[in-house]
Amino acid sequence: MLELAARFRHPAAVAALLEACIIESDGDAQIIARTLAAIVHAQGVRDFSQRSGVSCRQLRRELTGRRPAQFATVLQVTRTLGLSLHLTATSRDGR
Repeated sequence: MLELAARFRHPAAVAALLEACIIESDGDAQIIARTLAAIVHAQGVRDFSQRSGVSCRQLRRELTGRRPAQFATVLQVTRTLGLSLHLTATSRDGR
């Protein structure tokens, strides 16, 4: 995953990678967090930490699965990557 993530520097490419991850993982939060971890690691954890305002320790704990990723952390990571999360309405049965 790290080699793949290193190729994704542009926000649009990162967004495509994360979207594919979310679809393929069937919403598994740990897989999504690990994908974010690979992207952060490829960009350099210390540099990313400074840019995001999230400590290296917190990034490593939450994105590697040692602790559950907090939604606030995921939002801050995605913002720092130049992404924003959007919701789409579906039918009541989830389709």
